[in-house]
Amino acid sequence: MTRHRGNPNWGRSHDQAPPMPVSLCGWDLLLYRLKLREADAASHPAVRSYINRFYRSRYVPEKVLEKLGFGDD
Repeated sequence: MTRHRGNPNWGRSHDQAPPMPVSLCGWDLLLYRLKLREADAASHPAVRSYINRFYRSRYVPEKVLEKLGFGDD
């Protein structure tokens, strides 16, 4: 019996691969868990503490940062 070597899927179309799952960024996940819209986010205390801890290292929309006064460093 011969030994099969190499990738058996070589040359096949990648169109049949299952779609990649969508992952949310930390900001979107926070808003989803708190059931908030982005317009209401700046007034929520949990969102304010998240921004105070992570505004330099994680994604927070610029509009929210400017609204809370973090844009002028």
